[in-house]
Formats: sequence, C-alpha cells, structure tokens
Amino acid sequence: MLRRLLLALAAAAACAAATCPLRFRITLSRDAASAPVSGRMLVFMTDAAGKRDRIEPGWFDRTWMAAQEFESVAPGGTVDFDPDVTAWPKPFSQAPAGTYQLMALLDRDHDYNYREIDADDLYSAVVKAELGSGAPIEFTLDRHGPAAGERHAEGVEVVEYESPLLERFWGRPIRMRAGVVLPPSYAKDPQRRYPTIYFHHGFTGDYTQAYTAGAQVRQSMAAGKMMEA
Repeated sequence: MLRRLLLALAAAAACAAATCPLRFRITLSRDAASAPVSGRMLVFMTDAAGKRDRIEPGWFDRTWMAAQEFESVAPGGTVDFDPDVTAWPKPFSQAPAGTYQLMALLDRDHDYNYREIDADDLYSAVVKAELGSGAPIEFTLDRHGPAAGERHAEGVEVVEYESPLLERFWGRPIRMRAGVVLPPSYAKDPQRRYPTIYFHHGFTGDYTQAYTAGAQVRQSMAAGKMMEA
C-alpha cells in the first residue's frame, strides 16, 4: 500500500514538473443507445469565458478539436480517448494552462464537417476542467443532436448510392446522397432522355444545395434561358 502511494505521489510530482498528457474517458449512456454504436469521436475545447451549452467550432473562434475512430461503443461502456494523436491546432496537451470548456460528440455518419450536429449524433454536456492536473476528464454521451426538418422542393429528388472507391479506402460501407434536379418537362415524358450535368459542391456543402440551386435552374429552363438537362 505504501509503495503504491509513493508511486502515485511521484507521478503527481512528475506531472507538475512537466507537461502531462491529457486523458479523456467517454461513456455512452444506456439511455442514449440500445445497441453498440460506431463513428468518429470528436472532442471540442475552448477557453471562451462565457458558459457554453454546446460547443460548435466557428470560423473565427479558437476552438481546439481532436478526433478518433471507434468501431464499437457499447451502451454503458467507457472508452479512452487520446486528444494528442489527431488534433488541431496542436495536441491538447500543449494547450496553455488554464480553465477550459470541453464537449465530446460521436459523429456516427461521418458528416459533421458538412452538416454539423444532427439527429444521428450523440454528444455530452459541456464540462469545465483545469488542464495540467493529471486527472482524467470524463464525458457522458447522453443526448441526441436536433432533428433536421424534412426539406422538399418541386422537381428535386434525393437518391442514395454506395461508393465502392470510398468503401475500399475506409474499409467500411459508405453510402452517399445526391440531389437530382429534374427538368420541367420530365413529369410529362419520364421516358425521354436528357443530357446530364454533374455538379460537385465545395467544402462545407452537401446535396441539400440542390433544393435552392435547383429551383433557380428549373426557372431558367422553363423560361428558355437554359436547355433542359
């Protein structure tokens, strides 16, 4: 017993004398999921003074981010998260000493960078922690992201398909979505063949851009300013 106590005191002293690696423990609440879940775990950290109910990185604030893949997290189970392996702007252990607010989020569909938090995601309450103590910081994934309202637009259909290239790259099933803008005359003659234009959005965009851009394209087609495609 005395030996263990001395080892613990020595570890605490070493931690005080040098930069201590941060340790995160993340638990999946049994009330949040009834079966094991997988995805990309994200942890956000900010030194913002005001209390945050949820941390969502913006373009102009200094929010630290770390990520780690988990193949299976069981309800009631706890996983260890290393915030120094894949992190921005630096490994979390290199953050200046001080008080921070942190939040964990499980991005189950790997689409947070496009859609931010959605109904498929699980996340924790924001916790406040003092860096450098050596004690693990604990999170509990106990809440779901907000449900997005279903969107509809005349002449715009959403299709799902599998991506063999991405499946080979990631080693897991990858399903993609695309917005298909139909020409105004399509409903009158669905057997007719039309030229096809493929448009790929830029970073932060997704298939839902078809709802807004599609309406403008269809108006131009109906007015004869664009060929139907």
